[in-house]
Amino acid sequence: MELEQANTIARQLIKAAEVFALKNPYLEQGRTSWSVWWHQVPEARDLFTAAVQQIVDANPDQLSFSDTEHTLTYISRFDGWSLMTLALAVPNVDRVQLEQSLTDTILELANRRKTRRLEFLVEDMSIKRSGPSFFNVELVPISEDDFQRLYKEPFFRVTTNAMAFARVEAPGDETTALHWAVHRIERYLNLLRGCGVKFMLSQRVFQFRLKDRNPARESVPYRELGTCRPYSFRLRSWSGTGDCFARVWEDLLSCVDERRTENLLAATKRPSTPLLEAVVSSLETLGEACKPHSNGTRMLLVSSALEMMLGYNFTDNIAFRGQTAAIAECAAFMIGGPTRDGRKGVDRRVRKLYGKGSGVRHGRRPDVSDDEVAELASITHSVAMSILDRADQLKKPGDIDEWVGNMRYGADSEEPRNEAAPKD
Repeated sequence: MELEQANTIARQLIKAAEVFALKNPYLEQGRTSWSVWWHQVPEARDLFTAAVQQIVDANPDQLSFSDTEHTLTYISRFDGWSLMTLALAVPNVDRVQLEQSLTDTILELANRRKTRRLEFLVEDMSIKRSGPSFFNVELVPISEDDFQRLYKEPFFRVTTNAMAFARVEAPGDETTALHWAVHRIERYLNLLRGCGVKFMLSQRVFQFRLKDRNPARESVPYRELGTCRPYSFRLRSWSGTGDCFARVWEDLLSCVDERRTENLLAATKRPSTPLLEAVVSSLETLGEACKPHSNGTRMLLVSSALEMMLGYNFTDNIAFRGQTAAIAECAAFMIGGPTRDGRKGVDRRVRKLYGKGSGVRHGRRPDVSDDEVAELASITHSVAMSILDRADQLKKPGDIDEWVGNMRYGADSEEPRNEAAPKD
């Protein structure tokens, strides 16, 4: 932002404050609390909002509207003179000095480049050594000394010792950095869930999360009518029937060896190949399916996760036409093993299960069981691991087409790992 534009915005802010002071029906109340409620004077609010929005638009990666609004209203570079003093009709405000102060502040905000190192608590997760830094998030164990300090925190209650610290460098002011960091850590946790989807769905583990964020482990009060004590409420956990926590390395990353971890790190920390990026998105979507949604929604998420990797515009190397058939063929050759029966089994199960996901997507509301969600999730996970194992060879969607075509005609090619166990 240039000096002239910043000065124009500063004058607009001063105009907004002058209108507020002139038309505010609750001026004395505002002086008592030293607060400026811009919404009380719509004309002033519109001027102020338009000015603030221009500054935020000049630096959207760093600025939030709420923090910028607060800074411009209350923070002054000179003692005693801020936009608040003018808006509350404090006498003897030096408008020239205030305009210069606001101009300097606007230029600083519009050109700010700042990061903050934030640390969050992740609940119901056990970790003995630092986790992989997917998305540049550090997941580290909590020391015993830190635990003792946490138990003394007045702002929240510690209910478990299965906890970890998640640390991240986040850009922007306080609000922008907080939202950015939470979004990044949620992606990290979903990726962990996706890597451990077989454990997550088999054990019904939904709980680990940022402290006090959903999906929370809740105690729900309810009562059963028609009994001898119809007015007695009971508390039951809403967290599922399995383990209360997940172990990062033993449960979630047990199938992700060093090579796979390196490929995932490459795809989450810098631009990578289209297929590796598709694998990351697919595993994140599998992680979302581990949360307490309905089975129909889970099947929709899991089938979408499979489609992210295999559902593209197929070339002539694919024999079958139609989305379901083509995806089933690719999956069969990738994880069905070297035998005809193994590939037929995968093909048959993918057609049926992916077809149910398509049914949900197109409003047919098919019946979906827990086992069917878990089975398609297992197949999708195995496809993702297969692509990670062959990341040097499979870089773009067309490479899968070519590889499947070669395999169909008996090309001498290394097989991906067969980790799926399709049911007939």
